[in-house]
Amino acid sequence: MVRGGQSALSNDSTYVRVYLQPKSSATIQDYGFIDGNVKGGIGNQYIIAIREGISAQSCTVDVLNVTPYVFAPSVVFKEDFTSVKVNGRDWSYFEGNTVYLPNKKGTYNIKMSKKGKGPHFLRTQALVNIISWQDNKLIIDIEDPSCFPYGDMPYTVGIAKEGYSIEGISNSGEIIQPETFRLKNKVELQRMEKKYVVIKLKTGPTEITFKQ
Repeated sequence: MVRGGQSALSNDSTYVRVYLQPKSSATIQDYGFIDGNVKGGIGNQYIIAIREGISAQSCTVDVLNVTPYVFAPSVVFKEDFTSVKVNGRDWSYFEGNTVYLPNKKGTYNIKMSKKGKGPHFLRTQALVNIISWQDNKLIIDIEDPSCFPYGDMPYTVGIAKEGYSIEGISNSGEIIQPETFRLKNKVELQRMEKKYVVIKLKTGPTEITFKQ
């Protein structure tokens, strides 16, 4: 059975209910990458809709709903990439082949590329409005998501360093030391220190300066 289908009792068929306007049409495919290029991220079945015009490097996504159970709407590309633009602006918020979007309703045009590489967000509960890699800086603006406000508490943010190290953080940002995490052993600690950093950020504009 495919995701969203209902197995027939009498044979091996699967029923899928489709709502269409008069004279409109729809394409139904097996669960997986749409047109072999992109698919919704984990937990996004009722949160996003991927529009037509999909390619190996781009797609347009409607975020239809927000929920506290998914920290950010996301899409997964089959092709690898090292940088992303959303609505024409640099968007350094991704992990592997997964692009994370702002946790608010809207339409987002995603274009990924294999050119350029720098530090990028991996995960946060904050609503990310701006996350751009420019001149050895991450230019950031975050706020409380409508479904999960933290109040005055800072947000934790996981960042992939990609060979860089942090020189400074504005807006009273703070690095969380790896020793405070429940890592298995010294090997895990060294791996964490080499590849990743976790910081505390307050809402509002922030700049994180890096050096290589």
